[in-house]
Amino acid sequence: MKRFLLIPIFTVICASLFAQGEIKNATHANFAWNRPIMNYGEQINRNSAENVYLFYQNQYQDFKHYGGSFEFGSSFYIHPTGFVKGFKAGVLVDFIDFGANYLTYTDSVTPTNIKTIQKCHDLTVRYSLNVGAMTTYSPKKSIYFDLYFKLRPTFAVNYLRAPMWESIYDRIYTNENQSNIFLPNGEPKIHKRTVEETSIGLGLNYSYGINIRVAKVLVGAEIISGKLKYKAGAIIGMDQTVRDQYLKLKLGFFFAE
Repeated sequence: MKRFLLIPIFTVICASLFAQGEIKNATHANFAWNRPIMNYGEQINRNSAENVYLFYQNQYQDFKHYGGSFEFGSSFYIHPTGFVKGFKAGVLVDFIDFGANYLTYTDSVTPTNIKTIQKCHDLTVRYSLNVGAMTTYSPKKSIYFDLYFKLRPTFAVNYLRAPMWESIYDRIYTNENQSNIFLPNGEPKIHKRTVEETSIGLGLNYSYGINIRVAKVLVGAEIISGKLKYKAGAIIGMDQTVRDQYLKLKLGFFFAE
């Protein structure tokens, strides 16, 4: 990932050989595709998969993921920085950053001795107001390269409907002691029960990324990382701190002053 980010940085430096364009304050509206990465969904200090997306993908053949977001914000530039002509530094604000990651699959549940198949849902919806620093370089008129870093105070809601093992309410990941769940002959000691719960979480995430703007069109990539702390629900009954790490690939528009 770090090597990938070096490519646009090298491109910006090489572009300094050309005449610079004018950089003005701008407003942007972007749509993005979200993709969980790294340790997305890992529950801190609990038995948990290191990446819930990959866990679901490996365990369930019909697993599907849908993710996206919408951003609306502005960039406000200060005076040009002095080390290379054509650069400007400033502040980047996203007034609206609203998005979601939705994971779905089917699993078996055994509330009695009869096994049934149920549709499962793991939906996280987020809103954040983002503030950060950015630098922009314009090698020629109507072409801009942005590098930025953001702080992202985040409000999230997670809806979960999935079979869990009764009494411990866990999905049973790879590092679970299986003797707690199964008898020596392979029969379960306890049954699965469908759990349905909605939790509210807060966190201070951060992100870094790059935009390429040509004419009025913007394309970019952003990596978000952080943790969300969810308050205890009525069923699972404990606070949970969950890693929130995902990639955004963006397509949008910008309007300069």
